[in-house]
Amino acid sequence: MTAIVHSPASQITIVPNSTVSKTVYQSEFLKTVLFAFDAGQELSEHTASSPAVLHILSGKATVVLEGRSEQVESGDYIVMPAGLPHSIHDQTENDNDARTSEENNVIANSSK
Repeated sequence: MTAIVHSPASQITIVPNSTVSKTVYQSEFLKTVLFAFDAGQELSEHTASSPAVLHILSGKATVVLEGRSEQVESGDYIVMPAGLPHSIHDQTENDNDARTSEENNVIANSSK
């Protein structure tokens, strides 16, 4: 595998009144999904089957982790274990809406 350089915020467009998701990288071991939130939009509570990193690329959001609210903004990231319930609620009040990246480490099963 060769190294790949991405500029994630430029790879997804904010759509009015919507939350948009786009898988920008997927391999046997890693998946990277970008999310773009129009003002006030959210990603409802869900879990990931593998450990995940949530990185706020732009804007502000409330991230709810197992029922606990955290205020996050551009540059912040959260490391989450597999199975952790989480949701994201955009808190940006103007046209500078939120973009996030969620990366999941895929646990490969091997038989020996």
